[in-house]
Amino acid sequence: MQNKGFTLIELLVVIAIIGILAGIIVVSMGGAQNSAKDAKVKATMDQMRSAAELHKIKINAENYSDLGPDVTTLVAATNDITGRTDQVMKLANNSKWCFSTKLNTGDDEYWCVDSNGFAGEPTASTTCSTATGACR
Repeated sequence: MQNKGFTLIELLVVIAIIGILAGIIVVSMGGAQNSAKDAKVKATMDQMRSAAELHKIKINAENYSDLGPDVTTLVAATNDITGRTDQVMKLANNSKWCFSTKLNTGDDEYWCVDSNGFAGEPTASTTCSTATGACR
């Protein structure tokens, strides 16, 4: 009489292989979450620049003394994602503004947007320049 089933050893080997594969997948997904957070931060910060320009046009302002409620909301959203408390930096005469934050994926990676239209990685880790109101 022939048995038509799997032995206990065969089942244990299959379960062990599945467990090893699941462990590999869980470890590799950790970096994907940080990359997704960084993509969300970059998209949110890009909206910030557009919102500031639209608010400036809407109130017919000559400078950026008031960036509007949308920028405030987007700054808060960015800080929620990164877990930081970054603020918008403006020149004393409010002619220019800049916002930067540290990204989740690297030790020294930052993202910066400014009123000049720049959105990207600044050339220095100090990011917003207090002298020019722009990303370095």
